[in-house]
Amino acid sequence: MEVATEARSPIPASLTYAAQKLSGFSRNKFKIVPTSSISGGAYSVLSFQIPQGTIVDLQSLKLYLQLATSSPGTAGADPADRVVSRLPADVSTMMQQVQVLANGILIGGSCTEYNSAYRLRKICASSFGRDQSIDRAVSHGAIKPLDPAAPVDEEGVFVIKDWLHTIFAGGRDGASTRFLQTGLVGDITVRIQFAGNQVLVPQLKGGAALNTNLSADAKLNAAQMTWSYSDAYATIDCISMPPFYTDELMADVLRKPLEIDYEEAYNWSLSNITSDAFDQRFSVSTRSLNKLLTGVRDANYNTVGVRAGKLVDAVGDGFVSNYMRFRAYPGAQYDNNVWNYSVNAQLHPNYPARLLEATADVAYVEDKMGVSGEGVLVSSYESWKDGYGVFPLRLDLPLAENGQPQARMASGMDTRSTNAAMSFAMRGMSTPTADPLGSGETAVRAAMTVAITQPTLFIARGKSVAISW
Repeated sequence: MEVATEARSPIPASLTYAAQKLSGFSRNKFKIVPTSSISGGAYSVLSFQIPQGTIVDLQSLKLYLQLATSSPGTAGADPADRVVSRLPADVSTMMQQVQVLANGILIGGSCTEYNSAYRLRKICASSFGRDQSIDRAVSHGAIKPLDPAAPVDEEGVFVIKDWLHTIFAGGRDGASTRFLQTGLVGDITVRIQFAGNQVLVPQLKGGAALNTNLSADAKLNAAQMTWSYSDAYATIDCISMPPFYTDELMADVLRKPLEIDYEEAYNWSLSNITSDAFDQRFSVSTRSLNKLLTGVRDANYNTVGVRAGKLVDAVGDGFVSNYMRFRAYPGAQYDNNVWNYSVNAQLHPNYPARLLEATADVAYVEDKMGVSGEGVLVSSYESWKDGYGVFPLRLDLPLAENGQPQARMASGMDTRSTNAAMSFAMRGMSTPTADPLGSGETAVRAAMTVAITQPTLFIARGKSVAISW
């Protein structure tokens, strides 16, 4: 005889009663002194090691720098030709390359132009609220025009806190394991090569706008701008867990290697673009190709002392450094440029796309969809065309992970063991007029494509590490 049971509706989690406690947990912040010199300047190398034999919060890594700029140029008799130097927006863009080594094995640092790759990604991944709050407060989030009453170079203490495309990246861009037991992987070294003086922004001492044309003598003075750092140190948070946690980790690593997913970036450059069309060709071998980002800028971006660009109709930042000024160079009529990617002869999108489509995809490439989705740094179509011009493509599957990377799944395109021929094509650009004595425009452009991949770090017994790229 069957007994009837009363059917119950599921109870929402917000109506349940539960409480948990983790006993034996503690945390603290530790200061890391660089193994290299604590001072340097353009193209200097800074190295430091993560504490060994403890559990570190990968997302808590911060680097503190006392930065100072200098403008020693005195060309010309007119005092109006004297310039002062400004730091670029976001001190993270002053890093040319960031390498991470675990037990001597390179686990990150394939991107040879980290600052440009960082900028292209940040335009899509960051938000207006973050850029105008904490980034401005501690990381020099925007170019700071000088005070005409005190026309001096820039100096201050700033923080590098966002490590995109490394195992130390935070938030949903972070590694699949936030807390790493460094006793399992051995010594972890972070090696940074800083950028040159071309990332600086010149401004006339009289207080003219950052995008004011410079005279011949002012250009000579701007070309002598330099920057330096001192009193460098890093900090990271470490935690202590009950003994059972370490015991379980040791038992797991004896059975099979532990796995950590994180993001890495590669970049390719194309110079000497003089026509209204170009094809940027590249290839990458990876287990998971997640995103492609391309930007185009003037070929003079590596020249020291070129004026900044003005962001038209933008909310927040008013100017962008010449080094980070990615542009669309729209055609003369109705922005008639067209673009697309090609991956193994398959077009993405499978038709010639308009500029406005790239602007709309800046949010989509980071899965910021719906009216409740986070914003991006672009706040006008005009500013995208002349400063924030990134052409994005997403190849992986957006996952409902609620901003946490722990549930990340490698779903991007697997290009290993194949001759994955890829390219970015642009057609219909306008050709700018060379203006060497005014704006510094060269009429020659350069393109850079960034591939965002998802390698896996394998941690085996005996502090043995390996990478599946």
